[in-house]
Amino acid sequence: MKVILDRCKIVSYAMRDGEKPYAVIMNFGYEFTPEGKLRLYSHSALDGKKVSIIRGICNKVAVRRARRH
Repeated sequence: MKVILDRCKIVSYAMRDGEKPYAVIMNFGYEFTPEGKLRLYSHSALDGKKVSIIRGICNKVAVRRARRH
């Protein structure tokens, strides 16, 4: 994962705004916590469409990890 992240300069955050998709491309930074979890950092204004959507869904986000077979 670190090798992939080191090669990237941007990430795309995709989410749902009601019934419509919404995506935004942003610069980012990252670190791995002492427990080995990935933590992404992006800068943003404190309000606006993206922040409103994230605040509305932050308790409904799921992360799925896929394994190669």
